[in-house]
Amino acid sequence: MGFVISTALTLVLSATAVDDPSKLDKAIRKEMEAAAAEYVAKKDDPAAAMARQSAENFLSMLERADERISTIQGELVWDKEFAIAGDSQTRIGKLYFSSPRTESGPRTRKFGVEIDTLVLGGRMEKKPESYIFDGEWLIEKRPLEKQAIKRRIVPPGEKFDPLKIGEGPFPIPIGQKKADILARYDARLSEVAEGLDSDEHRQFAEGSTQIVLTPKPGADDKFEEIRLWYKPAEGVDGNPWLPRMARTVSVDGDTSVIRLINMQANAAIPDGALSADVPETGWTVQVKEFREAKPDAQPAEKAKDAPQGK
Repeated sequence: MGFVISTALTLVLSATAVDDPSKLDKAIRKEMEAAAAEYVAKKDDPAAAMARQSAENFLSMLERADERISTIQGELVWDKEFAIAGDSQTRIGKLYFSSPRTESGPRTRKFGVEIDTLVLGGRMEKKPESYIFDGEWLIEKRPLEKQAIKRRIVPPGEKFDPLKIGEGPFPIPIGQKKADILARYDARLSEVAEGLDSDEHRQFAEGSTQIVLTPKPGADDKFEEIRLWYKPAEGVDGNPWLPRMARTVSVDGDTSVIRLINMQANAAIPDGALSADVPETGWTVQVKEFREAKPDAQPAEKAKDAPQGK
């Protein structure tokens, strides 16, 4: 609206150059109407503005709900389609997440993904692998090959959110901060089935609330779009919302859909599910220490050593 006001002030200040005051009135009115029309044209559609405000309110509610959750666990189905190769794969397993409450200081967030089944080319096979983050190290284990990779992805003494949207190795929407999300993405609420091509995925999302995130202009992000679905938890005080599904489209066009099934909040995590230990004998273990990205590195260089979901 500042343009409207400045236009009027400009005309008023130049009034001494107008011989007929009535012409000035008409000129002001004309300029005001034109400027107002331009302002309105640039404003958001009311529905879009409401969707954005509703999304911000929803993110606030999710953040408050996360404060009441210390653990989450459940089953996981991870579908991925590769745009260039044209193939797809599905991984089936379990998810564990822990963020214990502390009297002071930030929580140490841990997560574990245990994959036991791989579906590739319509063929199902047992192929166990796990990814565990203990607050400092990300450990990949492949029992059949007896191989493990330990990557220190957090400098000693610092904190890192392993599931932060747009940065973590897995697009799993747990414990996200509203301010962090809105700093990088535009958010809006959407109809539950929007963006879903599969009948199976649409049916799975029923009863959920969908929020859509798109990177802000100029943002250095590996995703073109992120869609998240949440559903109220059962049997937990206050019925906090738990993640139900996540769909991402990468800048390369790859599509990833993660479905979370039978999610439980604040239940005890099984012993060893979040352990970073690897066998001392009989296994090949690679240890990769933390490496600072070069200040002038390109985005691809910065992410070169970062673990990616496969």
